[in-house]
Amino acid sequence: MTAIAHTSSSAATTPSAGEARLDRLTREFDSLRQAIPAAAFELVRTHVMRARDLIRAHVSANATFRSGDAIVRVGPATWSTSDIELEFVCNRIVNMQKLIEQVLRAHGFRAPEEFGSMELQPLRARSSTPPSVALWRLLDEIETLLGGLTPEIYCVRYASPVSGSIGEHVRHCLDHVAALLTADTLQTLSYDRRRRGTAVESDPAEALRQLVSLKSVCAAWSARSLDEPIRVASMISSSGETLAGWSTLARELAFVVSHTIHHQAIIGVLLAMHDVAVPERFGHSPSTPRRH
Repeated sequence: MTAIAHTSSSAATTPSAGEARLDRLTREFDSLRQAIPAAAFELVRTHVMRARDLIRAHVSANATFRSGDAIVRVGPATWSTSDIELEFVCNRIVNMQKLIEQVLRAHGFRAPEEFGSMELQPLRARSSTPPSVALWRLLDEIETLLGGLTPEIYCVRYASPVSGSIGEHVRHCLDHVAALLTADTLQTLSYDRRRRGTAVESDPAEALRQLVSLKSVCAAWSARSLDEPIRVASMISSSGETLAGWSTLARELAFVVSHTIHHQAIIGVLLAMHDVAVPERFGHSPSTPRRH
C-alpha cells in the first residue's frame, strides 16, 4: 500500500484543527501494517482500505478549496462547508478505528496505543438552504414592496441633493445583482458597467418583471461552486482609473447581499417620508440586533 498524502498544502501553511486531526488519523493508518502482525492486519484489511478510501476521497474533493468555509454541495438539496465535512470524515474514521480495535481484540491482538484514542467531535449541522437564498429573499422582499407602490411614489425624488428616487435605487440594486448572477469566471466582473435611465427607474411594472427574472436565475445559481475564483475590477476615481484583483463567488455574493440591504435601508427611509410602512427587518443587516 502507498501512503496517503496528508491534507496540509505546504509546510508554510498552518493546518486547521480538522486538518491536524485528519493528518494524525492518516499517519496512524499508514503505520498500522508495520505495528501489528501480518495475520492481524489481514483480519482488518477491508476496514483499513475503506478508511483510506474515505480519506483519499475527502482530500481529492477538497483539493481546490482555498478555505475551510468554502461552500460545498453534499446532496441534491444539502449544503455544507469544507470544515464541516472534514469533521464528518474524521468522526467516521475514528469510529472505523474503534471497530478495527474490537476485531483485533476479539482475535487476541492489540492495536497500537494511540490507535482509536481520538475523541469524537460535536458536529455542526449541514443546511438544506443554499447561501444564494439570502439574495433571493432580498429580491423577494423588494418585489413584495413594489407590488403596493404607485408609479408616483416609485418615481418621486424626495431629497434630490441627497438621494435619488426609489426607482433609481431599485435599478441600482438590480444592476449589481444581474452583474453577479451572470458573471463568467473566465472574464472580469465589474459592477460599474451600469445603464442609467432605464425603464426600471420609472416603471415599477418593469422592475417587477426584472425581479421575477433575477429570482429565477438566483434559484438556479445555487448549483455553482461558491469557491470559484473570479477577477473583479472597480473604478476608484472619476477619471476612470480602475483597480482589479481576485475574489471568489462567495465573497461577491456576500458583497451584493450587503449592498442590496444598504439600498433597502435607503428605500425604507424614502418610503417613511411618504408614510408608507415597510416590513420590520427591511433594510436591516442580519448582524443588526433586533429592537424590543
